[in-house]
Parts: sequence; structure tokens; C-alpha cells
Amino acid sequence: MRTHRLHFIFLASLIICSSGCVSVTDISHDSLYPTDYIKEAVYQFKQPVFAEDADSTIFTTYHNVILELPDNLTAPRSIQEYTNAPKKWEEDVHIAGLVQAGTKIRIVDIQLMWHPENGETIWIKGKLLDAPWANIGAELHFISRNVRQIDFVDLPFVNTNILELVTKP
Repeated sequence: MRTHRLHFIFLASLIICSSGCVSVTDISHDSLYPTDYIKEAVYQFKQPVFAEDADSTIFTTYHNVILELPDNLTAPRSIQEYTNAPKKWEEDVHIAGLVQAGTKIRIVDIQLMWHPENGETIWIKGKLLDAPWANIGAELHFISRNVRQIDFVDLPFVNTNILELVTKP
């Protein structure tokens, strides 16, 4: 009798603790999510993009940057608008700077994240390889070409206007 009660308490605690948790799954080799990003491949930027300080956003991915295109929801409308007043953008929107054309990035993770409030999202995570951004983690979701393909998940593809494949793993 006592054992059943302990099992019930344990299972109830497990259900309560896991109900609000975020779930992350590596989908880099999952045929259900056929993105053209290649894990461990190196890509090069064809044009500059903004790097938003992720520590200052709701995503709080800790010392990483979220890459954004000009005229995105929070980014400046143009590169020129940013270069005219970079301090304003650093303070107001937490733009950390520009990732310049020619900078290389290695894809380190392709993840499906399930969040109880936001649902499912596919995140493409990379490591910037060139100075001054060397070894900084970066999220590529917002510079990707997203296609709604699977249920209600946007499937990110390489935006060939922004990135080009340099080396495969």
C-alpha cells in the first residue's frame, strides 16, 4: 500500500515538473525536416547582417547573437541607418554590430524546440569563425528562407542571397 502511494507521488511529481518544460531535439539528420542546412558545414556571408545581443531578448540564449536582416521587426531599415548612429541601436534595440560580408560561420546544431507557450520552432545554430566575432554562437533562423511545410512549423532553408556554402563536413 505504501509503495503504491510513493509511486503515485513520484509519477504525479514527474508529470507536474515536465509539463512546462522546453523540449529540444537534434533534427540534423531527420528526414521529416528536410532543410538544406548541413550540420558542420561552413558558409560565408554574401552581405552584412545585424547581430542582436541575445542576452537582451526574450530568447536569452546567453552570449550568443541573433542574426537579423535589415528592416526586420527590431533591426534598422538599412545598414546605412545603423552606421549613422550605432550607439542608438546598441542601446535601444541591443544591436551588437554588423556581421560583415565575407565572414564565415559553421553550423553546429539544427534543433526542433518545443515550448509550451510558443509551440514548435526549428533553430539553426552556428559559430561565427572570423574576427571580431570568432567563436560567438549565432542563431540563423531570422536570416533563413522559411517555408511552412510540416504541420505548423516553418522549415528554414539557406537564404542564398545571404549565405553561400564554402565547405561540407
